[in-house]
Amino acid sequence: MLKKLIFILFFVPFGLFAQFNDFQTWTSVNIGYSLNKKNDFNLEQSFRTMQNVNNWSTVFTELSYSYKINKHFSVGGAYRFSFKNRLDYYLTAHRISFNIKAKKKISDFYLNYRFLLQAEYLGINQRYDWVIPKSYNRHQFKLKYKLSKKIRPYIAYELYLAIDETFLQLGKYRLTGGTTYNFNKKNSINIFYRYQRVNFLETFNTYILGISYKYNL
Repeated sequence: MLKKLIFILFFVPFGLFAQFNDFQTWTSVNIGYSLNKKNDFNLEQSFRTMQNVNNWSTVFTELSYSYKINKHFSVGGAYRFSFKNRLDYYLTAHRISFNIKAKKKISDFYLNYRFLLQAEYLGINQRYDWVIPKSYNRHQFKLKYKLSKKIRPYIAYELYLAIDETFLQLGKYRLTGGTTYNFNKKNSINIFYRYQRVNFLETFNTYILGISYKYNL
């Protein structure tokens, strides 16, 4: 284990692993419902592409729930069912996740932190190892600015830490810049550009243009 860590820390940064680049688009439609001031539900349908937008990569449906503890903290969970394109075959996946969120308002700035624990089962009854989930704990830090009542630009950084030791190679991280635009209380849109880096045997650099629409019931 110690030899692995030494190798990762000293050799990976110098680019010994092969690197691959890809441009993708991520699109989604969300329907939100507030049961009351503390309980919120969201249903998301998402479609993602890969190979420089020449092929689809993932289609998923996710149902999530959030409970507001107070103005600074909330907890929640989600279930996601997805189809994943492996080019010569397809996989189904089931993901469950739990999260804790914290936020702090300073003037017109909003500081947000999210801790998320997820486990995803790939290819149930399709692969011999489907019973072993692909698990991560994720840490997201976001800074949002209230430019106006309708426009709120933001930047975010998210780090993936694998629970499974086979994903010790630095895991994954994301850098995101975007903005949300609120048309009114019921309709909003989120446009973002994201850089994602994955290190596992090879290095994968992904550049993502995303757009998400949300309707609140």
